[in-house]
Amino acid sequence: MPISANGRPPFRADHIGSLLRPAALREAFRQFAAKTIGEPEFRKVQDDAIRDVVKLQEEAGLGLATDGEFRRPSYWARFVALTDGFVIKEAQFKFHDDHGHETGFTAPHVVGRLKRRQPISMEEFSFVKPLTKAVPKITMPSPSTMHYWRVGNWQEPGVYRDATEMFVDLGKVYQQEIAELAAAGCQYVQLDEVALANLCDPLSREKAKVLGADPEALVDLYVEAINQALKDLPPNMVVGIHMCRGNFKGKYLSEGGYDSVAGNPVTEADERAKLRLCVEAARAIWD
Repeated sequence: MPISANGRPPFRADHIGSLLRPAALREAFRQFAAKTIGEPEFRKVQDDAIRDVVKLQEEAGLGLATDGEFRRPSYWARFVALTDGFVIKEAQFKFHDDHGHETGFTAPHVVGRLKRRQPISMEEFSFVKPLTKAVPKITMPSPSTMHYWRVGNWQEPGVYRDATEMFVDLGKVYQQEIAELAAAGCQYVQLDEVALANLCDPLSREKAKVLGADPEALVDLYVEAINQALKDLPPNMVVGIHMCRGNFKGKYLSEGGYDSVAGNPVTEADERAKLRLCVEAARAIWD
């Protein structure tokens, strides 16, 4: 049964959207990349894996269901592939572990004015919706994904005056996508925000400075980019923000507390005042 009073998000129990790929799906991705199977065979493996994982979520009693992101090579790949103006280049950051081992990765790079070429998530939503009585959740990369990982060289010269101008065009892509999803009955969207979590790590902040960026200004820039993306949010839509440190083959991108992006610090006096209000409210109910 849905884990909320009215069967709508947010739910008491949730998950971030991406789920571990089964072995058959991982092998199908390898075979498709190697061109040893065609798109129809690859699609069938994806479809079967999604049906199974939606059933698993229902059996676990979750009020939501996702397709596990089983159609995506990465959390941002589909969004970038279906938006005009992007190519893929090497990121300027690296995943690492506690032993100092590093792994590079790729990131979006702007080469033209950004424009939504076609629906990005509608296929995922339309496939999951008839499979379940739960609320289908659609996940999207956050706007900062399109900027931060190549923050020192995120565009070809002259495409945009600055990142603020770029995020206006990018925001329109999100606005169009969200409006069409809402019209199709989607109630729940999640933005996967990794850059803001990365900007909590002193080492990552220093890296951003080396690349010529101001970490504090980036925080403000990315928060405003989210606001731009969610401008005119449909009333039937709930949006969640997934804060993520990055995860790839046992390596991560950042660590540390959230103090640097959390706004004014909460004092002990603040906590005591909130506790008193909670006690007073409870007494009022029981009295």
